Amino acid sequence: MEPSKLKARSIALAKEAQNLATIISHATLDKTCTRIVTSLLRLKLVAELDELVTDIEQKVQHEEEEIQTFRFLNQGKEVWVEFSKIDRGIGYNIVKLRSESEFFVSEMRHDDPSLRYVKPSKCANLTQKLRRDILDGLYDEELQTSVLKLVYNTLK
Repeated sequence: MEPSKLKARSIALAKEAQNLATIISHATLDKTCTRIVTSLLRLKLVAELDELVTDIEQKVQHEEEEIQTFRFLNQGKEVWVEFSKIDRGIGYNIVKLRSESEFFVSEMRHDDPSLRYVKPSKCANLTQKLRRDILDGLYDEELQTSVLKLVYNTLK
């Protein structure tokens, strides 16, 4: 091969190599950015979940203290967490129901499927599992969803 053709081929291969290097570096940067953003969104969602759990725990504790303080008025009652669909999305309340209300709660779900009742201990277990699943990437498609909606959907 002639030196001029060899030099032209060498220049062409160098340009092609440079173009490939640019494409590869941008692809890596895009993937890195995506991983960083996804990790940050996961952490944000977990922080929101932690805030929700703290709020629920405080309200549950307040209701349990009220049951203990006013035993006569609250005889046979226990604390439940109620999640429901409302106009603005999902809401929750801390309610006192009779201890034997499990049958009542399951019947209410048939009457109004938008209501979800759960005992505080089960709510704590579900939110801990949800927390782990978010960090493990199982909810990456729902990172823009509200925490209340994720909790509500896990109670189906």
